[in-house]
Amino acid sequence: MRVKRFLITDYPRNGKVDANVVRVLSAASEAFLNGPFLPCLRSLQIESQDPWSAHLLLSDRLRKVIIDLGNDLTLAHKTIISTLSIKSPMLTHVECLQASVFDQSAHVALSAIVHNMRKLRVVCFPSHALTTTALSYLASLPNLHTATLFIPEKQPYSKAIATLDAPFAPLQAITLHSAGWDDLIAFTEQVVPAYIREFAATVPINQQAIITAAQLRQLTSILAAKRTLTSIVLNDNNANIIRGWGQSNFSPLDMMPLLSCSGLEHLSLELYCAEAEFGDAFVHSLAKALPKLRYLAFFPALNDSVIYPSNCTPLSMLHMAQHCPHLESLSITPNSENFNDWAVGDFRAPEVRYLQVGNARLETRFVKKMALFLSTIFPNLQHIAWGHRYTGRQSSLSWAEVTELLAYGVKIRDQERAWMAKGQ
Repeated sequence: MRVKRFLITDYPRNGKVDANVVRVLSAASEAFLNGPFLPCLRSLQIESQDPWSAHLLLSDRLRKVIIDLGNDLTLAHKTIISTLSIKSPMLTHVECLQASVFDQSAHVALSAIVHNMRKLRVVCFPSHALTTTALSYLASLPNLHTATLFIPEKQPYSKAIATLDAPFAPLQAITLHSAGWDDLIAFTEQVVPAYIREFAATVPINQQAIITAAQLRQLTSILAAKRTLTSIVLNDNNANIIRGWGQSNFSPLDMMPLLSCSGLEHLSLELYCAEAEFGDAFVHSLAKALPKLRYLAFFPALNDSVIYPSNCTPLSMLHMAQHCPHLESLSITPNSENFNDWAVGDFRAPEVRYLQVGNARLETRFVKKMALFLSTIFPNLQHIAWGHRYTGRQSSLSWAEVTELLAYGVKIRDQERAWMAKGQ
């Protein structure tokens, strides 16, 4: 059989095969064909709480393994994890998806995966920290391109890589998960290489882990020193915010260091805050400093759970259209209440397809002006999103009407193009 990808699951559907069937087929293959069940298998995904049958599929031909640990790290999971480097030493891609319950033994078991695997290019361990020995081994790999790691608390990271001449030499993209911002900032400063291209960080928010303005400024200063960055994503996973928790106020000074990263194409900051004082002047400076931006997100409302006030006006969108010609997606919270200058000039951002306006309020009297404004600077805009819960009923209706007017304008332009094509 020339099957190259396979999924083992407890809930077979759409033609997928469960663990029991794998056992039967493997036994039959050995008995009647004198060979493995799937000799050409390259990719294996395990979504079973009884994954013993996966042992039958491990071989030196495998290049990619994804293990869903589920709610518990079972003995079968630990056994497979501990034998991966022996049975499948040629793996280039290993993922251990998040377990919902912490298991102390996972710290050692998951760390054992990476040893003796010199071909690894992609590793993903988002829920359990690796040992310092495993971290040092990862840092020495010659082909490691992408890493997703959970940061242990208060560990001497620098000691793990102190003996290496060029730690994480080929690494291009890193995603960090941590229980607190201080640990994440320390790891970023001590371990993340200076030539990284893509950086992402997530800290599950709680009352003790809300990022402060000082922490944000420290992190952006560290990232600004990595001049090769093309993508920065900072997320505090704030879907479970409890109203009344403390909040931070962010100012342009906290973000100013990133203006030196002229190669940035993706900048996303989805962080819990009381106020983000990012007015038109700052957005103008940012747009001029980062002309390659394709994706910009400044504190959009996520899951209708948080309000993100902003000092910018629709003028900020015009600045982005003027200085970022490659822009495709924009998420800001424009305040149009006292905005009167709707002239747009000749500035266009034709690649913009998506606009997120958060909890921005919009009065009925500004609906047509906003629709004309957006259709002019973003002529190919396809979708507008806003936070319904905190925007207010009237503003939600206004944004819905803007969306309808934009859709109508697109329809008219399409008809005009069709007529012109027929005329030619």
